Amino acid sequence: MPRFSQPDTRVHDALRRIGPLPVLGGTVARIRTLADDPNGSTSDLVTVIESDEAFAANLLRYANSAANARPIRARTIRQAVMLLGRRALVRIALEAATYRFLERFPGGAHLSRGQLHVHAVTVAAYAYTTAELGGAHTDTAHLAGLLHDVGKLLMPAAFGVVALEEIAAEEPAGAPRAALERKRLGLDHAAAGALLVGLTEPDDAVTKAIAYHHGGPTGLACPTRPQTNASCGIPKRSRTASRRSMSTGANRRTSTGFGTTTPIDGWRRSRLQRCHRHKHHRLRSMCTSM
Repeated sequence: MPRFSQPDTRVHDALRRIGPLPVLGGTVARIRTLADDPNGSTSDLVTVIESDEAFAANLLRYANSAANARPIRARTIRQAVMLLGRRALVRIALEAATYRFLERFPGGAHLSRGQLHVHAVTVAAYAYTTAELGGAHTDTAHLAGLLHDVGKLLMPAAFGVVALEEIAAEEPAGAPRAALERKRLGLDHAAAGALLVGLTEPDDAVTKAIAYHHGGPTGLACPTRPQTNASCGIPKRSRTASRRSMSTGANRRTSTGFGTTTPIDGWRRSRLQRCHRHKHHRLRSMCTSM
């Protein structure tokens, strides 16, 4: 975790009241563990998912929503697991749980929170694509993108709705808003989010990426360490992993050194433009499907 100045005690009180994020525990945590276990089977995953009926129904609905744009619909959990694969299953399980949690999280803040559930899924998709194209660790980038703004849940609980709504009215988004939060409250929602996620998520790269997504305590900082790329705190994958995930488009990429493969600029720009072009249609359809 990055070191910030000692936070207000109200932040610690709010952390105790909110507690660990449920999206990183329970059924999702068991799915993540099984997906990483080389000895875990498809039947094990199906059993874990089906043991939580509400989660299973939500996952199946989300897997078949327009947000995932798959031509074949899964009618059972087993079909969903087989169609998606383990890594995609973990990402969709996280997205489904996070979407539902953020959509239903209680609280009076409106302007300062916005449509967090939609924003989270959108940023996670961009983070995953960017990491894939740059040869960074895609699962780390995806999870950090998905949870990057959960500090907006903690901030009103710590400092009150009115204070956060006033800041959001003055500086609606981005680095200026984070800077105003630091000036008036002593920390920004990025740092608050890292504290909240850190209660549950052991991956330091995820919490660093969240903490620094608006430039850290100075607004300009970015964690650096060996084997990281330009995405703050996101480690590069091994050469083998990068080649495996990008093998279908290897003829369009050039090697730039150990652990990285960078696509031709025009191809990368086209990929991101396609993502942007379909984003709003897919999310609107997903919202009606959930």
